[in-house]
Amino acid sequence: MIVPTDIIRFVYGAIDDVNGFLPADQKLVKAADTVLVGDGAGLDSLGLVTFLVTIENAFSSHAGISLGLPLVAADPEALQSMKTVGDLIALIETKVAR
Repeated sequence: MIVPTDIIRFVYGAIDDVNGFLPADQKLVKAADTVLVGDGAGLDSLGLVTFLVTIENAFSSHAGISLGLPLVAADPEALQSMKTVGDLIALIETKVAR
């Protein structure tokens, strides 16, 4: 069973992974208010998809769960549901609860 601390651990782990490829001045902060989409976002579209795939892989390999996050990134309206890291965590909590 996935608990909220697992979700945060997987998301923050993905931030660490993505930060490994980013210059020091573009690294994502592990905080709920870190912007992922829109003005002030630290990732371009490819970086965002890479980040979401990293999270998807963590859930798949550790919990056997498919979240469909890369599909959310392809839908502009749905993409707004994860404007910040906190929004993304809340979205994942909803998906895991189903």
